[in-house]
Amino acid sequence: MDKTIIVNLSLQESPVPIGYSSNDESIPSTDCSTIYPINAFLQSKCSSLDTVTVLLVGKNDPNERVKHSIDQFTTEFGRNCASCGLSYRIIPVLVPYDADLRTQKALIKQLVELLQPNNEIISDITFGAKDFAIVLMSVLSFAIKHLDCTADYILYREVFFQNGFPERPVIRNFAPLLHLTSLIYTLDTADPSKAKKILESVLSF
Repeated sequence: MDKTIIVNLSLQESPVPIGYSSNDESIPSTDCSTIYPINAFLQSKCSSLDTVTVLLVGKNDPNERVKHSIDQFTTEFGRNCASCGLSYRIIPVLVPYDADLRTQKALIKQLVELLQPNNEIISDITFGAKDFAIVLMSVLSFAIKHLDCTADYILYREVFFQNGFPERPVIRNFAPLLHLTSLIYTLDTADPSKAKKILESVLSF
């Protein structure tokens, strides 16, 4: 199957490779230590029949950490995922180091232009700029509605650090939130009271 992987690159100086537990039956727990949890997740998700495009989204930071992050991800992906024999390409998508609306619009355009129809899109938002998650939601909503893509996994590793050491890392999947938000946007009524009742009904499932 054709897959598009979208990853928000870390700008941390020394991100720590760790495993994670999972309370989601569709996401296996793992003892495999990775910087990017998607690389552990993809071990059980990809096969030699897959064609994968990896979009590495990062900001051109003053210390050029993004270049190191690209190398880290590429090495980790090759070690954990590419060994199964899948066909893949890795494309860096770099933007200026700011949160300007023009930059965000340009990023949405870049990502959409790189997406192909009928792809399974899997994302990792563990690291990087906070505005990326909102940008990604816009891109995925467009891809689902207009490119017949699926987006069942938006991965995020939640971890608490104690004295610099990670404790209780858990992997979360935010894709249900994307689908819920998309559903809420379809509500169509001019009556505020009726809208609230419909929303309550939607949220009860």
